[in-house]
Amino acid sequence: RRPGAPAPHFPLNPPPGGRHTGAMAGWQALSLKQPWAALVSAGAKTVEVRTWGTRRRGPLLIHASRVPDERPEAWAWVTTPALRALAAFRGGVLGTAELVDCVHYPD
Repeated sequence: RRPGAPAPHFPLNPPPGGRHTGAMAGWQALSLKQPWAALVSAGAKTVEVRTWGTRRRGPLLIHASRVPDERPEAWAWVTTPALRALAAFRGGVLGTAELVDCVHYPD
């Protein structure tokens, strides 16, 4: 995908029988509220903080949840028309990202 181009959209609704086949079979997804999903997909956000760790590394589908993050500080990062278009999408996969590391932050 060329920089700034909208990412493809692949809904995560399970097909009949409940199992994905084809291009998404075997993939794992990280679900994020918008605009964070758009920012990760576009490469503008490179760190995600979670309370849990994982041994998983490699490509992940980036899923935009149906409920956005309403905080103004989140949307302040959406600075281009391409990011605005990507951040408008809800309830499906809008791109991929590479999980390269998982760092534990002590409490």
